[in-house]
Amino acid sequence: MNLCYNSNNITYSIERKVTIIYHNIFNASNHNTSNIGESIYYILRKGIIELELKPGEPLVVKDIANKLEVSRSPVRDSIIKLGKEGLVDIIAQKGTYVSKIDLDRVEEERFIRSSLEEKAVLLFMEQYTSSSIIRLESLIEMQKASLDRQDYTSFLDYDDEFHSIFFYVANKRMSWDLIHSMSGHYRRFRLITLWDLEIAEDIIKQHQMMLQYIKEKDIEMINKSVQEHVMRILSQKTYMVEKYPSYFQQKMKVIF
Repeated sequence: MNLCYNSNNITYSIERKVTIIYHNIFNASNHNTSNIGESIYYILRKGIIELELKPGEPLVVKDIANKLEVSRSPVRDSIIKLGKEGLVDIIAQKGTYVSKIDLDRVEEERFIRSSLEEKAVLLFMEQYTSSSIIRLESLIEMQKASLDRQDYTSFLDYDDEFHSIFFYVANKRMSWDLIHSMSGHYRRFRLITLWDLEIAEDIIKQHQMMLQYIKEKDIEMINKSVQEHVMRILSQKTYMVEKYPSYFQQKMKVIF
């Protein structure tokens, strides 16, 4: 069975994806078998949050293990770990699938990020240096270059790095790591929205405005700008669900 994912005229077959995973795992681990389990988890997670493994796609432990030439145990352990993160659905007697995007979880993950980032920005404004500004400026330029290449994954990586600067300068790396580890649904939703060029261009404009407020030391406006930046993407929920219905969980309406 050859399951395919088509986005922006790029088709990824399940065979191709597993081959990529195979090479990435052994390159990442330098053939050190003690790292194989961690590498399998990392690459599968990366494939899911970057939509190389699309929502609803089946994950077969036996097939993945055979292709990677590893035992089933580390593959199974990785899938269980991904299940605990809500990125994989393990359904008894039916199989294991990449989870579809849960909009309720998207909102909750956004809430966690927004709440922590609001505090981080206040601390950042008290401590940032000229090197912080230079790095933020360079990340905006990198986002522009990614957009020109239509490389939406690197665009999103640079977007995350832009926001991570607030946490790192404020010495709140643990908070950023928490956000990163709990934002699988939110990240996938953000990546889908970037397929709309206007939205991607708007993100760059928002970053430029945030940077301007930072330079002006306008704490009120930078906080307002950060909140609007995080919230604006969610305004696209209805449009995205209508455009990519197979990627999202369909909620059952309960009538009393």
